[in-house]
Amino acid sequence: MTRILVPIDFSDTAFNALRYAVSLAKILEGEIIVLYVHKPELTVNAMPLGEPYYEAMPVPAIVHTRMKEVKELLKATGLNSKAYVKEGFLTESVVELAVKKHADLVVTGTDGVHYAYHMLWGTHSSALVDEKKIPVLVIPRKYAHSLSSKGEIVFATDFKGIEDVPAFFIDMIEKLHLKVSVFYAKEPHESEDVKIYEKQKIDELIKILNSKDISVFHTYKTDVVDAVEDFLGKRNAQMVVMISQKRSFFENLFHKSVTHQMALHSHVPFLAIPDLEAEVNTSLSNSGFIG
Repeated sequence: MTRILVPIDFSDTAFNALRYAVSLAKILEGEIIVLYVHKPELTVNAMPLGEPYYEAMPVPAIVHTRMKEVKELLKATGLNSKAYVKEGFLTESVVELAVKKHADLVVTGTDGVHYAYHMLWGTHSSALVDEKKIPVLVIPRKYAHSLSSKGEIVFATDFKGIEDVPAFFIDMIEKLHLKVSVFYAKEPHESEDVKIYEKQKIDELIKILNSKDISVFHTYKTDVVDAVEDFLGKRNAQMVVMISQKRSFFENLFHKSVTHQMALHSHVPFLAIPDLEAEVNTSLSNSGFIG
C-alpha cells in the first residue's frame, strides 16, 4: 500500500494538494496521512542580554476543530487515513513523520515565486525537495486537474539515479497507461563514447519505467529550468519528474538546485525523486540536469 503524507495548514493551497493526493491515493489504492505542524514561538529571556529561544505553546483549539473537519472529509473518500498534530518545525517534522510511518511520498502545495521572501528563502515545498530524503510531489496552487488515463509525464534527466525510481511511480504509469516523454540535455559535438553511454542509459530507463508509450527528446540548452519549461510549453504534460541529487556544501553555495527551482516555477505538478545512492561529488554533470 502506498502511503502518502500531506502537510496541511488549512490554506487553499494545502487543500488543493490534499485534493490531488486523494485522487492519486485512489489510483494507487493507497493511504493518506495528514500532518499539521504547530510551530513554537520565538521568545526572548527577560534577563539582561537574554538570548532568543523557542517556547512551546498550546495548540489553538481551532486547529483541533479544523483537523476534525479534515478527518471527516477523508472518511468520506473511503480511503484509509490518519491525521496528526505535531509541534516543531515544518520541514523537519514532515521528514521525521515520513520516516516513522514509512511514507512513500509527500504531496505538498506551493504558491510559487510570488513574494520576495520566497525568492530569497524558498517555500516550504522547495525546502522539502532540498532535503532529498523522500519523493516530494509539489502541486501548484492554481493547478485544478488530477492525473488522467493516457496522460503525459515529462521525465527530465541526466540519467543519474534512475535506478531510484520508486515503485509507486511505475505503478502509476502502468495503471493509467501514461505516456512518458524522456527529456535530456546534449552537447552539440559529443564523442562516440558519450553517445553510447546515452543510448545505454535511455534503454535502461525505458526498461525501468516499463511503459508501452515512451518517447525521447533532447535539448542543447544549458539553462535546465528554461529548457524544461520551454519543452513543457509545447506538450500537454500532467507532471514533470526529476531525480534530485545530493550536493556538496560548496556546490550548494555556488549552484542553485535545479529541483529547488522547478519546485518554485513549475506550473504543473513536479515530482522530485531523491537519488538515495548517490555520493557527494564535486564534479558537475556536463548536461546540467543536476538536482
